[in-house]
Amino acid sequence: MSGPQIIRTPNGEELVVLPRAEYEALLERANHEAEDADDVAIYDARKAELAAGGGLLPAGGKCRDSSRR
Repeated sequence: MSGPQIIRTPNGEELVVLPRAEYEALLERANHEAEDADDVAIYDARKAELAAGGGLLPAGGKCRDSSRR
């Protein structure tokens, strides 16, 4: 099998069959995109907090609380 195969069920539903390597590559890409979305959400929340005048980092830019980035 060299690429995706589309199968139509008797009720008209279309199913796609992929080689395992392609399926795993899609999962990997989806995981990276989810991690990127999490990073953007953290950045946006931190930016809003700073814009509101709160949560400044101590001099040197390092935070002692390892749960905060």
